[in-house]
Amino acid sequence: VWVGTGSDVVRGPTTLWPPPNDFVESTILHQDWWSHDDNNNKQTLKRQKGQRDLMSQQLLEETTIWKQIEASRERLEAKENNKKKRHKKKKNDNKVQWHS
Repeated sequence: VWVGTGSDVVRGPTTLWPPPNDFVESTILHQDWWSHDDNNNKQTLKRQKGQRDLMSQQLLEETTIWKQIEASRERLEAKENNKKKRHKKKKNDNKVQWHS
């Protein structure tokens, strides 16, 4: 936790909360500094979460698109295979009729 008293910024202990009274009194004049810093942190966290959400959303969309492409490719292949099978049967049927 960074603690500032005017231009004097010192590294404060992270586990000491609430801080001792004299500490609070010396920083009360710099309430704006505290709230400004806190808001910045909140904004940054929000922004980072937003970016993560956006990235996972994009990844999900891409994955979905790839799955759709794969599925339609498989359907197309199945269709082609069925056509080939049907043609083969017809040719064989003709041959059989021709021979008999």
